Amino acid sequence: MMSNLQEKFNAHLTETGMNRLLASGALVAWSGGLDSTVLVHLLRGAGVRFSVAHCNFQLRGSESDADEAFVQALANEWAVPCFCKKFETKAYATAQGISIQMAARQLRYEWFGQIIAQAQLDTLLTAHHANDHAETLLIHWLRGTGLKGLAGIPPVLSLGNQYTVVRPLLPFPRVALEAYAALHQLQWREDSSNAKDDYLRNYLRHQIVPKLEAAQPALLPTLYRNSQHIRQSEQNYAFLLAQFVRWQQPETGVYTLDIALLKALPSPAAALWEILHPFGFTAEQTRQISTLLEEVGQDFKAESGARVVVDRKLLILRVAETHLVPEIHIGHDDLMVKIPDLGQLFFTETDSTPFPDGKKAIAVDPAQLKYPLLLRLWKAGDAFQPFGMQGQHQKIQDFLTNLKISRLEKEQVRVLVNGDGKIIWVVGFRMDERFKVPKTNQTALKITLITQN
Repeated sequence: MMSNLQEKFNAHLTETGMNRLLASGALVAWSGGLDSTVLVHLLRGAGVRFSVAHCNFQLRGSESDADEAFVQALANEWAVPCFCKKFETKAYATAQGISIQMAARQLRYEWFGQIIAQAQLDTLLTAHHANDHAETLLIHWLRGTGLKGLAGIPPVLSLGNQYTVVRPLLPFPRVALEAYAALHQLQWREDSSNAKDDYLRNYLRHQIVPKLEAAQPALLPTLYRNSQHIRQSEQNYAFLLAQFVRWQQPETGVYTLDIALLKALPSPAAALWEILHPFGFTAEQTRQISTLLEEVGQDFKAESGARVVVDRKLLILRVAETHLVPEIHIGHDDLMVKIPDLGQLFFTETDSTPFPDGKKAIAVDPAQLKYPLLLRLWKAGDAFQPFGMQGQHQKIQDFLTNLKISRLEKEQVRVLVNGDGKIIWVVGFRMDERFKVPKTNQTALKITLITQN
């Protein structure tokens, strides 16, 4: 007989369209804890085809190894394909100068992306549930947030053409998962670190959320419904704002907005923040601009070099050549980044040969990369070692001139820069010799540019 939670879970997959996302298979992040173990069991009951991946971060000694052994054993018992990997998490965190939590996040999502790419899957499933969602909302409130933050954890998050992250347990509270596990006599592993209140999330989980539930028993479903409404409102707001307030571009590097349209909005400050923060303006600057829309001649400058001047009828944005588009920082675990007015960059591990020609894609030696990488417009003085020129340096200005491309096209050329300042790729043209893949390498990092049509 099908359990109540299984029925609700199956119905949720159908009602939300998640079942269509899972039709071609999925990868499930399985820690061995209650949440992910119940998710795996529910997916089996729903007839979903999937594999599982377990990360051993080696942070709790024998406990971490026991978690891995538990997942492997249960995956074998349930005939589920299983991937396990040990990570030198502390060493990685020290080398990158980041926290243990951030290191673990970067390592696991990089590895998940590699598995998904190699297995040609479309979807990653995680076991975030209603309690996780409530804790995240509270953290966002306490630290400050906008509409997106108030929407909480997205149930479906698309990462471009790479894959989609799906969280099918978000509507369900932990107590329902516990009851399901008891009914089916499921075993799971407890992470001892979850019992401590050292981190804000754990403090909220143990001390605050139970008190809020005591005062409002319907807390979790109410927060979930509210966040859904906020997410839909935020999507509508972004769409309508883009339709109502449009940039005009009378010349290269100069953009204008109709002040009358801005003033007609209920909150010009909120609109200006959405419009100007990609160019480096702060929330306080956008607030000040909104109060001075009638003060002709007011001049504001962002650290990026962009400037906003209040004219009689127009708000004029002047952008320095090197800031016509925002600079983009790329982390170790980023699988895809969007490039304004150009397209997207995808990062995947590959062992294919021959290697790309350096225009739409390059293959580089991962050992040479230092994060974060930086994607920006090229600037005067930039130089690199063009691939195939035996290590000879050349200024990018000369390189582009030799290609005889137009001045307008030159102004839009981006470069991908390593963390140590070396240019990895003149995007769309040629990579740097210093990042080529040694013949001894079995794998390489492929960076692919997908342009907008």
